[in-house]
Amino acid sequence: MVFSAKKIELIERYYNEDLSPEEYEFFMEQILKDSDFAEEVKQFNFVFSGIDKARANELKNQFINYEQQHLDETKKSKLINFSRFKISLVATFSIFIISSAYLFLCPSPSQDLLYADYFKPYPNVIAPVTRSLNQESGDVFLAMNKYDTKNYTAAISAFDELLIHTRLQNEILFYKAVALMAKGSHSEAKIQLELMNENGEFKNQRKWYLALVSLQLDELQEMQTLLNDIVSDQSSYSVYATQLLNEFFPN
Repeated sequence: MVFSAKKIELIERYYNEDLSPEEYEFFMEQILKDSDFAEEVKQFNFVFSGIDKARANELKNQFINYEQQHLDETKKSKLINFSRFKISLVATFSIFIISSAYLFLCPSPSQDLLYADYFKPYPNVIAPVTRSLNQESGDVFLAMNKYDTKNYTAAISAFDELLIHTRLQNEILFYKAVALMAKGSHSEAKIQLELMNENGEFKNQRKWYLALVSLQLDELQEMQTLLNDIVSDQSSYSVYATQLLNEFFPN
């Protein structure tokens, strides 16, 4: 079975309820005729129907705990600063400068919560369609198996090996970036996404995940530009891009 970007686009549009009546009829026929295609549709359910909600909720709880801890520490800091103010105006001024720098440099918890809402590891659509017995296909299958089991450190190492010789450069760079995002290595993930051919396979996915990376890196102008591009492209991510724009840049 040949890897098809058009087929992935069709599945994404199905989950976004964006198929015409004719396309929907064709889609259902393909599910009945092609077992591999039906398996890919199930894989995409992971992203578009919220099967991985547990991961998002876990991230939310972590960020909520962080926010509460940060607020508690801020209250303590204010009490200490008040005492020091009585002793030394210079000490208070220094603490104010340090606190301001900390708040400026650290990402807002609200941004983290938004990121947790929208980030989900992209489903494996390489292994189900890479079934031949040649060495490269075997290596891809093993790497994606590590990705599927959330062993992201091992998956990243396997992707690095694949990138030396694989023909699936864009695909492997993309999955490596997502694995890095899942580990919290957003700067490294951005490098991988920017190495991708922006007009090659996974071009729509690349732009969406790059926008999420920009959100987490607090590169808000770049994120806004990417989201507006996604909306203009009318890709399968346009709905999510519009929602995120409305949440983060309300009129």
